[in-house]
Amino acid sequence: MNIQSNYSYNISMQGKGLKTNKPEGSSWKKFKRKIKQKVLDILPEKTFKGENSETDKYTDVNTVLSRPDVNRLIMGSTAILTQPWIDRYNHRVDEETRKVSMYRTISKIIAGTAVGILVRGSCYKLVDRMTQLNGNKKSSKALLPKAWIEKFERNPKQLKNYKSALSTCMALIIMGFCTNFLLDAPLTLWLTNKFTDKNKNRNKQNGKEVLNG
Repeated sequence: MNIQSNYSYNISMQGKGLKTNKPEGSSWKKFKRKIKQKVLDILPEKTFKGENSETDKYTDVNTVLSRPDVNRLIMGSTAILTQPWIDRYNHRVDEETRKVSMYRTISKIIAGTAVGILVRGSCYKLVDRMTQLNGNKKSSKALLPKAWIEKFERNPKQLKNYKSALSTCMALIIMGFCTNFLLDAPLTLWLTNKFTDKNKNRNKQNGKEVLNG
């Protein structure tokens, strides 16, 4: 891949190209093009061949990652690996407060991720069953707008995006009005108490061992 100059001074229907204060052949312009070309030369070239090429694999991966339940799992995994450490090493508070904050954060992430995967996965399966282009049941096309059916038949990728978007919106509504209060909050509180009690019992045992020692 080579970089070509993007300046043109040929007369056309649109007029002349943009003028700059520095001429095209200036040392600064040449230097920037050389740097860009060096970067492009370093990057590996990738070519896809054949009808059933690697592009199909990338498309499948993209389809899986765009699913709301899988997306929530990735978010939860990232959060559990990063957020608790912020509370654990917050030196503006005492040791006991740091531990309780860490346990509360861990509990919130676990509860939110578990409930989120459950709700979003269920919504996706429901939407998938009700957006079948070739389905024979009455409910197979219940969530397919009639005006869009031909478009989805011509482009199945748009149908996949539609399923992901619709199921995500459905899940957010359900979680906002129901599960956040009925499942997330109680589960977070229960897990926090479990972790805190376990930490207290561990401290008591360690204290006894020190006294006995």
